[in-house]
Amino acid sequence: MRTSGGDRLVSHEGGAGGAAQTGSLGGAGDGAGGGGGLSISTSDGRACLARCCDGTTLESDETEPLACERTLGYACADHGGPVSIFLEADLLWSAEGACPTMKGCVANCCNGALMELSPAFDGALCAADGQASTTCDGMGGVAQVTFGGEAVWQELVCAGNCEVVCCDTAVMFGPAQSATECELRAAGACPEPTGGPSLVAFDHSLVWSALGQCPSLRACRMGCGDGTDVVSLQYQAKVCIGDCLAGDGCAGHGDPQWIYFDGDQVWKAP
Repeated sequence: MRTSGGDRLVSHEGGAGGAAQTGSLGGAGDGAGGGGGLSISTSDGRACLARCCDGTTLESDETEPLACERTLGYACADHGGPVSIFLEADLLWSAEGACPTMKGCVANCCNGALMELSPAFDGALCAADGQASTTCDGMGGVAQVTFGGEAVWQELVCAGNCEVVCCDTAVMFGPAQSATECELRAAGACPEPTGGPSLVAFDHSLVWSALGQCPSLRACRMGCGDGTDVVSLQYQAKVCIGDCLAGDGCAGHGDPQWIYFDGDQVWKAP
């Protein structure tokens, strides 16, 4: 028996309460995966049965476990999602946590684009749907799939040896000549709305990590020759210094005199 979080065994528990509705349901909707017509009933003895969050009971003629789970799980989407799914009276799938059980399923493309897929009720199914999706075609393919904001699949399949994971879980890949260049690229890859970088890897080796301290962006302040301060947000001292000293960082206000990162002085003019 599977739960919404993965392939763990849990104790058998009953489904949602309430009287079953009666009527008919023409199809299971996007991503339901087969199943034809479904009946909303509890009296015809069908093998596959689901109890939804609002108390509705759905039944199907499906006899294969995954087809039963997909068909009725997605059919419960309009009823808050499934609470439990049974096949031949055996508990096949059970929800973890409170209703509603439908959660966002998102494919993270290699170029950093986040593509929303149909909401899902199960992390493993979301991961499978994300990998099979064509939404990232032309964007380097799928780098990561998240279910309810948590990563359920990730693989280093993207072109580019510089990998950046932002605090909002977005993943981006690109080419870099060195680990230092990769670190500098990370600053632009994860701007303020993302919370900044969470980790940076070059050639599949970790070169920097926020160690769970997200958001990771801190104040980077440079003092110029005429007394003007230039302030930006950066995620580490080395990148703060490199960004400030690249080109004319003071923009005509004289030469850089000092640089502070997160309140500490990290550079001073010789």
